[in-house]
Amino acid sequence: MEFCDVSALQSQNKITGQSRQILFEWLPPQTQDLHGFFLPLKHRADYLVSPLMFINPMWDHESQRIGKQRCTPTGYTLHGISDLIGFIAIICLFGIPIYLVCAGIRGHFTWGMLWLLAAPFVIAIVGNIMHSYSWHLAEKRQFKYDYEKCVSTWVDELGNQQSYKYGVDAGKSDQSAVQ
Repeated sequence: MEFCDVSALQSQNKITGQSRQILFEWLPPQTQDLHGFFLPLKHRADYLVSPLMFINPMWDHESQRIGKQRCTPTGYTLHGISDLIGFIAIICLFGIPIYLVCAGIRGHFTWGMLWLLAAPFVIAIVGNIMHSYSWHLAEKRQFKYDYEKCVSTWVDELGNQQSYKYGVDAGKSDQSAVQ
C-alpha cells in the first residue's frame, strides 16, 4: 500500500481544491484525517512500522498551525511534544544498533540486549498516540481547516464560532485576524 500526503501534492499544484474534494469523496469517512493526511484503517498497522511512525505530517499552512494553537493550546503543546518524541525515536533508531555493536566489540554484549531494538518503535508509537490525541482535542472543539481558503475555524468554550486566517492584513499582527 502506498501512502498519500495530499498536502504535498497540493503544494506541488498536482491537486487542486476541487480534485481534493473528489479524492476524499471516494474514501470512507473513517479514513479521512483532520490535517490532510489519510490512511485506510486496515493499513494502520503498516503505518506503525513505516518511516511515517517517526515523523508527523507537516502543517498545510500557518493558518492551520496557529488556528490549532488558538483552538486548543493543550492539543498544540501535545502535538509539539509528539514531534520531539518522534525525533528522539529516530535518534534511538540509529543509536541503539551502534551501541549494540560497540558493546559486542568490547565483549559486554548479551542476547538480552536485543530487546533494546524495540525501544525506538515503542517510543514512536507513544509519539503517534500523543499526536492522535492532540487532533482528538481539536476535533472536540469542532476544528476545521479549509484548504482552499487557508482558514481555520473552531468553536470556543462559550460556543462562539472562531476563525483564523494568517496574514489577513499585512500591516497588522496575526492577533487582529481572530474573530
